[in-house]
Amino acid sequence: MTFWGGTKKKVFSLLIGMMITGIGSIMLGISNTLPFFITSILIIAITMVITNASSQAIWQSNVPPNLQGRVFSARRFIAQFIGIIPMAASGPLVDKVLTPFFAQFPFITNLFGTGKGGSISVLAAAGGFLTIIVVIIGLSSPLVMNVEDNKPETQLDL
Repeated sequence: MTFWGGTKKKVFSLLIGMMITGIGSIMLGISNTLPFFITSILIIAITMVITNASSQAIWQSNVPPNLQGRVFSARRFIAQFIGIIPMAASGPLVDKVLTPFFAQFPFITNLFGTGKGGSISVLAAAGGFLTIIVVIIGLSSPLVMNVEDNKPETQLDL
């Protein structure tokens, strides 16, 4: 991002980065060889830099400087707190629901693998598909696509 700088509209860099991250997650879910696994992780890691840098640039340009510390710390807290949910839910979901469910469908295990590893692979691919759906919705939403145009006009003294 230092050399490229992203697209003129940062929201476009953000959404395209998210889309490629989703593709990388799908690739991760269906990877069955080490080189394919490493390639998908590399794609996710590189595009997350683009996504995070673009998001941060949008926030910094839209939040008045005197509020950035409070807004960014609240944003970080919410993101970290929400991040606990999928981590806590994935274990029981794999153990109690997905592994027994997919044991009944050999065509799914042929693509993703068997047992708990196959179930985790399904979760990775499903997360990638959901990410792509969110990006498509974002790309078609004028509110999202024009988020950078909503610059604050006044500085609030809080």
